[in-house]
Amino acid sequence: MILLNDNDIILKLGACNLLDVFHVAYGVSVDDLRVLSTAKYVLKGYRGNKDKIKKYGEDGIAHAIDFVEKCNAINEYDENVFKTLSIVDQIDVGEATLSAAACKISDSVIATGDKRFLRSVAGTFVAQPLAGRVLCFEQIILRCIDYLDFVEIRNRIIPAKDCDKGLQAVFGSGDYAEEKNVRYALNSYINDLRQESGTLLLS
Repeated sequence: MILLNDNDIILKLGACNLLDVFHVAYGVSVDDLRVLSTAKYVLKGYRGNKDKIKKYGEDGIAHAIDFVEKCNAINEYDENVFKTLSIVDQIDVGEATLSAAACKISDSVIATGDKRFLRSVAGTFVAQPLAGRVLCFEQIILRCIDYLDFVEIRNRIIPAKDCDKGLQAVFGSGDYAEEKNVRYALNSYINDLRQESGTLLLS
């Protein structure tokens, strides 16, 4: 499987110090990770951005930069899909690139931390070819818990929970957050997103 990662998922997982875990949890090697060709430049630009540092932390941004520098850039995509999506409201160039790459690479899956992207793509012609080929942030967190250990994942997430509103709610009780409650809450978010994004999310 080729894993196509957007900047949002990289930043959120970087903040949570999970970039070393998530792709291994899905059995994906570093060689099969893909990022946007502009990712390293965008992320390096965040190092002096107070708002980004407040949200993701200096270490989180550093983790994200280290990650993208290890990954291959997306270098193949369906040009017709890209051109068509690029003029759709609510879909930016990066999102169009990820979608077009997924349409070109049959064994690929998109990992995104942007729910708006999912909702936008769900209403386009690429919803069918991308059906069951998108991972959201909450799905990835659950997979990391399954792969590693709940307490370990909780300890990594708590200092960084402000990077995502969902994490703030799910892990709001800090060290008192219990696994069964966390799993229930994450699954609730995933189910709600399925209602909004049709068949896009991986089963």
